[in-house]
Amino acid sequence: MGLGTFFKNLFGSSKEKAAEVAENVEDFARENYEKAKVNAAPIIDKAEEYLEQAKEKAAPILEKAEEYAEVAKEKAIDAYETVKEKVTDFVDEAHAKKEQTVDFVELKAEETKEAVAEKTEEVQEAVEEKIHAAEEKAVEVKETISEKVAEAEETLEEKAIRTETEIQRAADEIGD
Repeated sequence: MGLGTFFKNLFGSSKEKAAEVAENVEDFARENYEKAKVNAAPIIDKAEEYLEQAKEKAAPILEKAEEYAEVAKEKAIDAYETVKEKVTDFVDEAHAKKEQTVDFVELKAEETKEAVAEKTEEVQEAVEEKIHAAEEKAVEVKETISEKVAEAEETLEEKAIRTETEIQRAADEIGD
C-alpha cells in the first residue's frame, strides 16, 4: 500500500509541476504580449504627433508663399513674368517639402508599426519556444521517472525473490 501511494504521489506531483510550468509560461506570454502592446502605443502616438507637427509647420509656409505671391504681383507688374516664375518655384518647393515631410513621417510611422509587429512576433516566438522547451522538459522528466519506477520495481522484485528464497531456505533448514 505504501509503495502504491509513493508512486501515485510521484506521478501526481510530476503532472502538477508540468501543469504549473505550462501555466507559468502562459502567464509569461500574456505579460510580454501586453507589455509589447503597451510599449508600442507611445511609439504610434509619437508618430502621429510628428505627423500633426509636420502638417502644422507646412501650413504656415504654404500660407506665406501665397501671400508673397500676391504682394509680388501687386508691386511688380512690370516684372510679372520673372516674379511669377520665382513665386511658382517657391510654392512648388514648399509643396515638395511638405510632401517630403509627410512622406517621411508616414514612412517612419510605417517603420515603427513594422518594428512593433516584429517585436511582437519575436516575443511570441520566444514564448512559444519556452512553452515547447517546457513541454520537452516535462516529457523528459516523465521518461526519467518512468525509468526510475521501472528500475525500482525490478529491484523490489529481485529483493522479494531473494527474501522468499531465504525464507524457503530457512524453513527448509528448520524442517530438517
